[in-house]
Amino acid sequence: MTLGLGLEVGLVLDLDIGICVGYRFDGGPAAFDRYVVPQSNQHLAVELFDEHVRKPIRDTAPSDEQAAQQMVEAFRQLLPAVTELVSNHFRRVLLATAEEHIERVGDPAEVEATHAETRRLGRA
Repeated sequence: MTLGLGLEVGLVLDLDIGICVGYRFDGGPAAFDRYVVPQSNQHLAVELFDEHVRKPIRDTAPSDEQAAQQMVEAFRQLLPAVTELVSNHFRRVLLATAEEHIERVGDPAEVEATHAETRRLGRA
């Protein structure tokens, strides 16, 4: 059985790195607004890294040098995982937006073709 890319990446972030992708939705409306409302994603990523990776490493590493090495290794693991997660999210948003557009302006054949392609890509 193959997991979806988002789930696979989420598991890497959660189990391998220690960042729970779903945590950001805990804490009610204020937390939701802070993390879901459009904002500077790169700053959010840095905040998450600092809070959930860098600080725990600094708290447990035997020396500053080892903490620095562990932090760089964590970054090396996270960057490709986060890049895939963002790419997968953008793909889903782009597909949904394109499908909605074709549903509004397309003829029935275009709408059906778009729905078929969306199903083929696994979004339906």
